[in-house]
Amino acid sequence: MEEIKSEGAGAARERQVQLDFSSAETGYANFSVVTTGPEEFVLSFGMRLGEEQGQSVPVANRIVMSPKNFKRTVAALSRSLQMYEQRFGEIDASPPQAPQGQGEGQA
Repeated sequence: MEEIKSEGAGAARERQVQLDFSSAETGYANFSVVTTGPEEFVLSFGMRLGEEQGQSVPVANRIVMSPKNFKRTVAALSRSLQMYEQRFGEIDASPPQAPQGQGEGQA
């Protein structure tokens, strides 16, 4: 088990949470999409196997969150990304370039 501390608006809101990973499944995704509705955010994760247009991407996992929990998660992810880049350098998130000879106008 891993123990974490939750940071709230003040010390009075601080609490400890124990995480139990014994039944957790680990997966890998190279594709994700976020959809929204009035009461929820839906995060869908899958594996894109190629670069073909119109390709069907099998969704492996979906996570449904309330707007408040989604906002908290986005803040935590943002903090984690900032700490990562401070330690290891900025991540280049630009789209990959097509290999030479596979650009527009190629048959």
